[in-house]
Amino acid sequence: MQADLWGWFNRFARQAYQEKHSDKIRLIQCYDMGWESLRAEKHSNARYHFEAGLQLAKDLGLPCFELFFDYWCAETIIFYESDYRTGLDRAVKVGARAHQEQYLNCPVRGRVYYTLMYVYYAMDAIGYEDKIREMITFMTSDIPLDADTAQRMMYTRSSLAYALENYDESKSIIQEYINITLGNPHRQSGGYNMLRMNAHAHGHLEDAVALARTGETFARIARLENSVALSLLWQAVYKQYLGDTDDAHVLYQRGIEHYQRFNLKPLPEYYNAVCQYLEQTGKIADAIDLRQQQLAQISARGSVSFTAYAHLAYARLLGRAGKSTTDAIVRAYEASNALLKPKRFRDKLAQVEAGNYYQFDWQKTW
Repeated sequence: MQADLWGWFNRFARQAYQEKHSDKIRLIQCYDMGWESLRAEKHSNARYHFEAGLQLAKDLGLPCFELFFDYWCAETIIFYESDYRTGLDRAVKVGARAHQEQYLNCPVRGRVYYTLMYVYYAMDAIGYEDKIREMITFMTSDIPLDADTAQRMMYTRSSLAYALENYDESKSIIQEYINITLGNPHRQSGGYNMLRMNAHAHGHLEDAVALARTGETFARIARLENSVALSLLWQAVYKQYLGDTDDAHVLYQRGIEHYQRFNLKPLPEYYNAVCQYLEQTGKIADAIDLRQQQLAQISARGSVSFTAYAHLAYARLLGRAGKSTTDAIVRAYEASNALLKPKRFRDKLAQVEAGNYYQFDWQKTW
């Protein structure tokens, strides 16, 4: 089943302007201004406009627009602010609203359920694996989906396979995703980033740098500034590995400057890329300091998975630096208590205790 989300939205907008209905025009403007704020990385402004749209939709008695703007508030909190604790609460409430009779025919319902599924993925993908797969089945069989939501579900399936270290499955899904999102630079950017991650996992660094460059190109077209910066930083990492130190330095500086220029909020991948670059260039003390900064901030985001794996990355880094890992491992075990299925994570910690300080085997000899 397919929903025509943007056809519905555009028909409403066209009628509002034809009728010169000032309140309905203002409703459309709430979305336009919110989306422009998201693209400019002004997340609090975006939420302000979406919340205003939600209240106006209530005043006008337009239930599908209520659900539409409520969804965009949750989307902003989860995908742009990366505040998963607050986002989960909002997504659950929006999901409960979507079950009510007056919202059953709203074309945005698929996105509501996708956002709820994704926040479970972001919080603890492995722990919530069964719930995520159950929600995918429910949405695929019972909920009309717009094309973009169906594509995002495919991306999440690839991400879940990656988290479970099923790299061949992840790559197969994301290649299909890239094929069906041609012409959509936003989705192409994410697809090439996932391919980059899979190339990284296998140690195919020349492929990885090319994929990061392609992802950067699409991110620039789509004005995804965080993705632009991350693509630059990962290119720097791979160039440094490959011995192209001058190019690596320039790419690293451009990536850092992009973060500063747009006042971007560092995501977990930022710390992974920057710490790897600093370590490769002999600045391991700076990498340790940056990991400590990450650990001081990350728990506020509400992702028990991101928090646990940041502790694991810190313990590995200390081991490679020849420093004691004892306290870091203790804290990592403590963080693992919040995971629903901690065995996989604790097996990795046991490897650190045994002296294996690398995420991937190829890193040991590079």
